[in-house]
Amino acid sequence: MTDIRYTRPGHPGASAQRVYETLARQAEAWAAGAAGERAVARRLGRARRAEVLSDRAWPGRRANLDHVVVAPSGVFVIDTKAYRGRVELIDRGSFCRASFRLHVEGWDRSDLVAGVRRQAELVRALVEAAGIGADPVEVTAVLCFVGSQWAMPAPHLRVGSVLVADLGGLGRIVGRRGPLAGAERRRLAGVLDRALPPR
Repeated sequence: MTDIRYTRPGHPGASAQRVYETLARQAEAWAAGAAGERAVARRLGRARRAEVLSDRAWPGRRANLDHVVVAPSGVFVIDTKAYRGRVELIDRGSFCRASFRLHVEGWDRSDLVAGVRRQAELVRALVEAAGIGADPVEVTAVLCFVGSQWAMPAPHLRVGSVLVADLGGLGRIVGRRGPLAGAERRRLAGVLDRALPPR
């Protein structure tokens, strides 16, 4: 553990030590995020009849899409969050109208819900343009928490149009039956693979 005296201004190496500690914390967070994405990929690998595209570029942006899954019940855009702490929904609405907010370790992180919703909108536009299948293909945004304390009454819940899940809930979501046949899934996965190249 660092002696706090050596991070105070005016001490030898203090500014370098502060930069080092900041970078070490960032490296730890990136490593946890990578491990979380691998855990989700392993869980998705057990989903029968699902085509899984991982770590995909978001055209025109520096961000990426963690996982895009083409399953019998539709397409799922999954954003993985490997956060410590308690994950819960808190109603910030009035007596007459509920307004649920996503909280992680006591902090309002509803921005995460908005982020994966935007990713799903991108994928929805690609799916609609592909025109595969007789009926419109459902595209669902999923926020999956790995390694967190799951404080929800069910393995997944809906926040607006976004599903929020733990790993167990994710398996149930992706494993549902649906109308997309194998040939349609493979064709659609091919379209998305070309439109969203690996990062």
